[in-house]
Amino acid sequence: MTYANHTGDRRNKMILHAFLGLVFIYFTFHLFLGERSILSAHNLAKEYAQSQVVLADLQAQKNTIYDTVIRLRPSTLDRDVVEEQVMMMLGRTGNNAVLLSE
Repeated sequence: MTYANHTGDRRNKMILHAFLGLVFIYFTFHLFLGERSILSAHNLAKEYAQSQVVLADLQAQKNTIYDTVIRLRPSTLDRDVVEEQVMMMLGRTGNNAVLLSE
């Protein structure tokens, strides 16, 4: 084996090790900080929990509106609900009038 072959082999090994090191760094970086990383999975779980809270609030609002609409149908007309809606729409609540809502 000549000196030129020996240095060529050494250089090839160094290039291979450098390449493998860069590949390792690349995958390690994306494992922890990439778009689908461990940290982003944790953030997605937090966002999911927050969206579940918002969903519960919206469903409660929907149920309240649905209940009011049911009470305003001609077959199940509730006089108190109609009176409350009229007073709110006209802005004609008395000085000591209290409107209670669910």
